[in-house]
Amino acid sequence: MIKEQVFAKIRFDKETKIINAYFHCNENWGNRSDYQEMIKEGNFFEASKEQYFLCVSGKEYCYIDGKIQECVIPETVKLEKAKAKKIAELKTIYSSDKTWECTLKNTTNSITKTKKWFALNLSPSMEFETDQKTIITLALTQDKYFMILNLLSAFGTKVFNVNKDLQTRINLATKVLDIDAINIEAEFAKVNKIITVA
Repeated sequence: MIKEQVFAKIRFDKETKIINAYFHCNENWGNRSDYQEMIKEGNFFEASKEQYFLCVSGKEYCYIDGKIQECVIPETVKLEKAKAKKIAELKTIYSSDKTWECTLKNTTNSITKTKKWFALNLSPSMEFETDQKTIITLALTQDKYFMILNLLSAFGTKVFNVNKDLQTRINLATKVLDIDAINIEAEFAKVNKIITVA
């Protein structure tokens, strides 16, 4: 019987046996630390071309007792993974400038500002970023200055509350489908980003 040619070395987790990396034999992996560690630890198998393409087909596989098997992952594990992924997505979107952008409007002009403008000195002037991406400084009366601060604070509170609500929804979800149904960008988009300054 002719032994099939080795097409790739495939790594699996020593504890869970889940396959998690592929090292094609046509490439030189010798200098990579993760490859060297795998060889040292012995948590890999030599795969034929057919086995390799099975493992990268989109399903999650394990290597148990010398056999490739489709993994059966408990629903609780899937749910925790989905929650962790969604929370990471939430953190990224919540901290982005896009989420914190809003436009101050009055009858004469509109000026867009970004998250950076929440760090303001208590003085009767403010720096604004215009739609043309230029920075201008406007002198304001003290009343107008504090009125704008209050409007921005109210906007920031709304964004904060959306973030808090989304965290709660994610943490309380009992199904992966519930997690997948949460559209983070759409929820933040519901916050009115046009602030009218009288």
